[in-house]
Amino acid sequence: MLTKRHLALLRAALQFLNEELVPHGGDAVRPYLDVALDQPVTSEEVRQFQGFLAEVEPRIGLFDRQTGRMSDAPLQESIPERPPRDQVPVVVLIPSNR
Repeated sequence: MLTKRHLALLRAALQFLNEELVPHGGDAVRPYLDVALDQPVTSEEVRQFQGFLAEVEPRIGLFDRQTGRMSDAPLQESIPERPPRDQVPVVVLIPSNR
């Protein structure tokens, strides 16, 4: 599951991408993408994503497969030891209190 540490790694990778690859254009970025993009990656787009990731915290919710909806259980900081059989843990990004 996505953790605060993972978010820090994503932010660091985005900073590297923005500083070292984006200035060199789409050809420099393309080999690192696992899907084709119809437009080149821009520095502004990377900065916006960095800002978004800086303002959220991961929480764990439960998704009910039968209803296709989130359960009413409160969001938690870790995966429940024994979630109900018909529910799966999912990561939810919520605004942080920073």
